[in-house]
Amino acid sequence: MWTTKKLLDNPTAVIMFFLAMILLGCISFFRIPVELMPNADFLNMSVNIPVKGGASAVEIENLISIPVEDALSQVQNLKTIISETEEGSSRTILLFEPDTDMDYALLDVREHFAKIRNKLPKEIDKPVIAKYEHNDMPVVIVGLTSNTLSCEELRTIADNNIKPALSQAEGVANIDIVGGREEKIMIELDKNRCSAYSVNVEDALNKLGISNLNSPIGNAENEKINLTLRSIGRFKDLDQIKNTIILEKDNTFIRVQDIADVKKGYLDQKNLARLNGKEAVSIYIQKESAANAIKVSDSLIKKIENIKSDLGEDINITVVRNQAVFIKKAINRVLSSLLSGAILATIILFLFIRNTATIITIIVSSPIPILITFFFIERFGISFNMMSLSGLTLGVGMLVDNSIVIIENILQRQKINDRGAYLSADSSLMASVIEGTDSIILPMFGSTITSIIVFVPLLFVNREMQM
Repeated sequence: MWTTKKLLDNPTAVIMFFLAMILLGCISFFRIPVELMPNADFLNMSVNIPVKGGASAVEIENLISIPVEDALSQVQNLKTIISETEEGSSRTILLFEPDTDMDYALLDVREHFAKIRNKLPKEIDKPVIAKYEHNDMPVVIVGLTSNTLSCEELRTIADNNIKPALSQAEGVANIDIVGGREEKIMIELDKNRCSAYSVNVEDALNKLGISNLNSPIGNAENEKINLTLRSIGRFKDLDQIKNTIILEKDNTFIRVQDIADVKKGYLDQKNLARLNGKEAVSIYIQKESAANAIKVSDSLIKKIENIKSDLGEDINITVVRNQAVFIKKAINRVLSSLLSGAILATIILFLFIRNTATIITIIVSSPIPILITFFFIERFGISFNMMSLSGLTLGVGMLVDNSIVIIENILQRQKINDRGAYLSADSSLMASVIEGTDSIILPMFGSTITSIIVFVPLLFVNREMQM
């Protein structure tokens, strides 16, 4: 068992051990993420499916929400499944049992969803499956304005260019676009022309649906390569829709343009966004629950800067809200408070102890356990946040208290030993350190453990309560 005497007899080993731990702590310091509050791996997951084309909530529920709910109800450790359907979107919320491995659950959900993905209507946008709360505050809000383009044109650019680019950022869970009207293609069938050409409306719609597909048609192989062949049939412009053959009659082809008017239009506007009093399009970006807010924000800002250069000067992209800025300010305030507390503690030590050597010893030694703590913070996946830094501040206070008690006990022992039978000052000091430390170490250990043990029951609290 290590004692104070054994440690003092092996100074090289002790110094090398602490230097190694300090080095690890310094390396870990730059790898610890920064958050406002501790990351919580929530026991829920959301499957958000945007739907284009202005489909009603009833249609979306029957064609999307119910099939998705039936497929995902087979996921393991699932506690509750909730579907929320509204015009333009379907959202399925999965709540899991406590102690569920959410990374595995995410893979399980994606596997079950993949089984029905091709059975869902073609009008759906890219589904988002992520561990996040739909009501979470957006990590970044972006505003689009232009002096030359309408909000409808800005909305189209946001849907087709900006949203796909930002979705690729690591940790992004969901992106909502507000403002402007969504573009749609309107095919207005003429009843009289349909009757004249003997075209059934339902047959016309089925023919359009079949023609608007990309489908695999087989493989092409040789000795070196194996290619998968696909038939590209999705419409790219209005002319392709107009020229789609609906019916062949007496060697005459009846096309869509013969029985309908095809034109571009817009859905009814459901929301409005304004920036500095000017009509705009807003992009709300949410992160995954366990993702690091600052890391996600920094990644998004870099992508936004790249998008700015690609879009040109006609479109103004403004970062309206960046959660990372607020988090950094809040953390800096805590660090400032920590520094102020350290300065005040030093002043108090000078006022009451009035021993320069003792005070310098405490000041110099205090940062060492803090640096070592950084190593364990990084190893256990803890971030710098309001709670962890507050706990670190509390720990520094306890550390200083213990240091003062032990050093004061050593000084008292030295006074006694100086009057005793020790032959030299060096032997007197060494004996004082050993006796002063060994005599107080158990009481100090008990006092510290008493303060720590209060928080131990929190480790056994049900995980749902911890959230």
